[in-house]
Amino acid sequence: MRPLSLGKTLLGMLAAGVLLTNGCALPHAELRPPNVDIGRVSPAQFCPGDTVTASYNLTQEQPCVSRSGFDCATLQPTITMASTPMSFAPRTATAFAGNIDFTPAADSVDVSFTAASRGLTYPIVTMSGAQGFQIVNLVNNTANTRRITGEIMRTVNHGGMCAGSAPTHADGVLPGPPEVSANLRTRRICNSSTTPLRLTITGAPGEMVERDLMPGQCLDTGEPGVSPEVAMARTYSVRALTVDPMAQCGAVQGSTPPAPLQTTIALSCGM
Repeated sequence: MRPLSLGKTLLGMLAAGVLLTNGCALPHAELRPPNVDIGRVSPAQFCPGDTVTASYNLTQEQPCVSRSGFDCATLQPTITMASTPMSFAPRTATAFAGNIDFTPAADSVDVSFTAASRGLTYPIVTMSGAQGFQIVNLVNNTANTRRITGEIMRTVNHGGMCAGSAPTHADGVLPGPPEVSANLRTRRICNSSTTPLRLTITGAPGEMVERDLMPGQCLDTGEPGVSPEVAMARTYSVRALTVDPMAQCGAVQGSTPPAPLQTTIALSCGM
């Protein structure tokens, strides 16, 4: 059978309310393509001197796979990226994915993503190997990036776990892109739990800082004897200094993880 054009094929199937799959007609009278925002900026909060990236990738989760009658090269959408206040010249490209690196021209910059056509349809191959189509509605959107001023505070919950027969807690992972700049530095890590804990953080190769913190106490990464590399660490570990009487870790009696711990971190830009 001679391949039909993509537009006529899909419009015909949608008008009839059916989708042909493996020779079967399936009813899809209420088929509504999902709405998809086009792009984003990273990081959403930047430090002075950072390079920010505006990007979109419309086939990241479901790649386009060409087949007879449906050429991915001819189905790519036309997207325009523009910034306010202008931090880069507006760019229009016909592609499933694109990006622009720029230095923000102000403390807050909006980046708009605009599609020439709202509908996007392209051929795919499912995980089972079946041929199909991905159909989405592109939503023009605006993403913002803004400069970090002062300190950012984050509360980190360290869930209780069992490592074999030993109770333990999840590590703390410091925030980074796409939410915030990778150039943030840790200024303080505070014990915001109700029980004392031991904080362990690695700095330069071979260097490890351990500190016992009572509730409300903090490790200041700028204090004497703490190397600058400690402020650049992206993870740290904690463990309770008092035994949780309700915790049970073992194959015989079953597992009841210890109560979670909590820390609060203060981050800011600069060394």
